[in-house]
Amino acid sequence: TNGATNLNDYLESDEDGWIHATWTYDAENDIGQIYLDGELDWEGAKRAPNGNGNLIIGGRNGGGNGYYGLVDEVAIWDRVLDSEFIKALSEGASPDSSNNLDQDEDGLPDWWETKYDVEDPNADPDNDGLKNSEELEILTNPKESDTDDDGVSDKTELTNGTSPINSDTDNDGLDDGKENEIGTDPLKIDTDGDGFSDRTEISAGTNPLQSNSSPDSPPPILYLDFEDDSGDIVLDKSGSENHASITDTANAVLGIQGGSPEGSTPETAMELNNGLLQVSDIDLNEIITGKGSYTFTAWLKPNDLSGDKFLFGQTSQGIHNGIRNNGFLHQAHWGADTNGATNLNEYLDTDEDGWIHAAWIYDGETDTGKIYLDGKLDWEGAKNAPNGSGNLIIGGRNGGEAGYVGLVDEIAVWSEVIEEGIIINLASGASPSSMSMADEDADGLPDFWEEKYDLEDALGDNDDDGLTNLEEYELRTNPIEADTDSDGLSDGAEVALKSSPLISDTDNDGLNDKEESDIGTNPTKEDTDDDGFTDLKEVEAGSNPLNSNSIPPTPPAAEPLFFFDFEGDEGGIVIDKSQSGNDGEIITTGAIKIKIDEGAPQGSSPGTSVQFDNGHINVPGVTLDEIIFEGGSYTMMSWLKPSDLNGEKFFFGQSVQGIHNGIRNNGFLHQAHWGADTNGATNLNDYLEDDVDGWIHATWTYDAENDIGQIYLDGELDWEGAKRAPNGSGNLIIGGRNGGGQGYVGLADDITMWDYVIDPILVTQFATGSSPIGANLPFQISNIVYFKETDEIELTWESKPGRTYMLLYNTTLGSWDADIDDAIESGGESTTLRFQNPEGPEVKSIFFKVIEN
Repeated sequence: TNGATNLNDYLESDEDGWIHATWTYDAENDIGQIYLDGELDWEGAKRAPNGNGNLIIGGRNGGGNGYYGLVDEVAIWDRVLDSEFIKALSEGASPDSSNNLDQDEDGLPDWWETKYDVEDPNADPDNDGLKNSEELEILTNPKESDTDDDGVSDKTELTNGTSPINSDTDNDGLDDGKENEIGTDPLKIDTDGDGFSDRTEISAGTNPLQSNSSPDSPPPILYLDFEDDSGDIVLDKSGSENHASITDTANAVLGIQGGSPEGSTPETAMELNNGLLQVSDIDLNEIITGKGSYTFTAWLKPNDLSGDKFLFGQTSQGIHNGIRNNGFLHQAHWGADTNGATNLNEYLDTDEDGWIHAAWIYDGETDTGKIYLDGKLDWEGAKNAPNGSGNLIIGGRNGGEAGYVGLVDEIAVWSEVIEEGIIINLASGASPSSMSMADEDADGLPDFWEEKYDLEDALGDNDDDGLTNLEEYELRTNPIEADTDSDGLSDGAEVALKSSPLISDTDNDGLNDKEESDIGTNPTKEDTDDDGFTDLKEVEAGSNPLNSNSIPPTPPAAEPLFFFDFEGDEGGIVIDKSQSGNDGEIITTGAIKIKIDEGAPQGSSPGTSVQFDNGHINVPGVTLDEIIFEGGSYTMMSWLKPSDLNGEKFFFGQSVQGIHNGIRNNGFLHQAHWGADTNGATNLNDYLEDDVDGWIHATWTYDAENDIGQIYLDGELDWEGAKRAPNGSGNLIIGGRNGGGQGYVGLADDITMWDYVIDPILVTQFATGSSPIGANLPFQISNIVYFKETDEIELTWESKPGRTYMLLYNTTLGSWDADIDDAIESGGESTTLRFQNPEGPEVKSIFFKVIEN
């Protein structure tokens, strides 16, 4: 795991080039931490290391991949230090704790008094307006009034909200004193919000305080607009002569009428159907070796979002940017794979023309990647340099596989990171080849914008939507269309409502902004009344989206694929108690025992359970091909009483590789698809210490449409995040992974699965005792009568001849540990029992459960 801070940027503003670094590992909870100069830089799940041997310093695995630079005061403890002591170490305290005393008890540690030659905590030797005690607290130098040497005193920086120990608080390349001089905001990288950093604007000679004054774009090294191209060569219109050659003209077709209507050359486009363009003159070696950067942009109209559809790649491995995981923009460098945040299936549902503008950026200096969708940042994060070799290709990856399918227009490539403002302008129709922000008439509208929309008057309102042309440019709305996003509200009305005039459904709740305006819901909030249900769901269900006490009814669960309750099972077959008929086959019978006289006490069938000891149950009727290959989803659920939390104890798996959900990393619920491995947030070692009976209810879900996984613990969400489809093949197994390895150890009960993601409310209900097979239970209580005169209760339930039953009760739907009778003889097809109210007439409510013995 990386820390959050890129040291290239961090050290640029550091005076001496030294940092204090700390790594901790808490074995009891499997938690790791990274500290940078005393501040937590990352915290998260971390399993114990493998391998063997003693400690080495300066490298890994006997000495490889070694550190270069100076080191000092290396110290190791066999425990996790508290954060306060780590902070003190970063401020100059000695790892020898005896030197961290405060003998005069004045609040200033002795080491700090010695370091700066100070004694009085209330004195201000540097006359910066801060007492020594205050300087200790904020880590400033009590003998220097301007600790970070940015021209602003420590006290003034505190007053202004800037950092007195970082000369460039917003990390825009201008120190805080310089920003104060020129009037820019030292807390904002881009003061005027035009997409260009203050430093970039100063360097370019534009005004960082005026959003209509922006730098010109650097020229690209490749620009393909597909206008007037023919044959098997696509001309590079950038002037760099990096022409592209078509390797398969049948699947890469030029001259398609109708390019991107929002682009600068809307006449023609190119159609790719897993076809390929070779750009042999653009060698990617500098990027591969970590010395280079890139920006790739294109207008896209995809007609197939399934699977992997890559647009930018290289001859061998390395870069593969495009569409992946069934509809997400994706950036990958043969590893370091990342989706954008937006599912294009949903996004394009509300798009008029089906075209999007996509941009991928990689900053080789800071190892940072970015994905933009229609000029808006869709993802940003750490990204390693690509591997592999070769030149740029367009239309696929790794020499041409897994290719893009659809139309493309205005493909452009830069060998540098271009500013966000340029990306925004490209998505607004500017041309990559000559994107000048020139404004010849100095009216605030760039010339390219005036030409595109045939405008002259910046203060005019050509579409009568209540916004001037200048305001429309700043918003990037269409100045000749009153309702840019076609949602029924004018752009001016949307600005007033604070909804987006560029997105018809601002909050993405399924209701467009006009519909929300009409019914009174908030178009910027998907759940207006904060009751946990989206506005659309409430409207469809007939409940009131403006009243949190009015909620939709919970939909019943569909029939599961199977339900194993282990009641009455014998031999090597586990009977499916649902209507699906997917019985289980016990494999390695010595490692599985059924008819254990302890079921989950909170479950729907607490009579008996199954015991696993690294054995597994095969469920041949539940094949996983639809999940693996066809975009299928799942919900997997069970009551568990683990007796071993060490290492890896998987519960749900498949015949070959793929799904392995269970317990991992010494005590965390875990979801994995042979890759895409994720822990839940809760360490079960701690959790079960406070648990009365040792049973937990665990649920794993996978939403294939959105590639989202979830883990629930006792009905509460324990983790949610991105999860791609599993690989491998075969059917479901229970008790291990990959045909049966690394199996679960402990008891299990009420095991079930659905081929969709069930409602979270149902997860909670099943975790509190409801049965997954509902009305299909073998028996039901069919009648309840209360006799007030005698305080007696009479229950009738469907039964089977020759069986006996147990009748349990409680008053809170909590623990079912009280019984009326545990050996009630069956009355045939139905059984009736009359008994005294066990809680007396004062009780307000009482609940009963019948169990077949």
